[in-house]
Amino acid sequence: MANQKLGVYFGRNRINLVESCGTKILNSIFVPADILADSSKAIEAIQAAIKDNKIKAKKAVIGLANNDQFIRGFKMLLLNKEEMETGVQFEAKKYIPFKAEELISDYQHRVNKKTVKMDIFYVAAIKGVLERIIDALERCGLQVIGVEPAIFSLFRLLVMTKQFDLKSSLAILCVNNAEVEFAVIDKGFP
Repeated sequence: MANQKLGVYFGRNRINLVESCGTKILNSIFVPADILADSSKAIEAIQAAIKDNKIKAKKAVIGLANNDQFIRGFKMLLLNKEEMETGVQFEAKKYIPFKAEELISDYQHRVNKKTVKMDIFYVAAIKGVLERIIDALERCGLQVIGVEPAIFSLFRLLVMTKQFDLKSSLAILCVNNAEVEFAVIDKGFP
């Protein structure tokens, strides 16, 4: 099994690790939260969990917690490829309370033929927070190959295990203590 990947979620009360290969989940474990405040202890705990559970994955995808990211959806006028990045960043400034240089961001778009506009799905993370998470995982011997909102990691897991078809629509409600996340995928678009 040479194509293992490790999903890593840093939550408030634990770190979840899910190792997969193709459509199979090989390992699903968590590291308790009492060590999260101390990054060296968190790294040691992750390394121990990887070793103790014989996790072979060297590539990791980070699932970001709600408090580590901003997710916004908005509509824009149709723009060509050359104007798109500038237009999205200009529009996002209205919704995100940080300077663009303090964030790492990405977006998806689709043309909405009914409104003759573009639907934009925008995600941004605070650069320092994301860099600390990536550094911790690299110190554990992992190569970070992707970052996504944690709730969309769940969508990807459903698609990967063939429990959801991207040509349909799905809503997920994720309740974790006092926190609630709600997300909808409409024909592959968040």
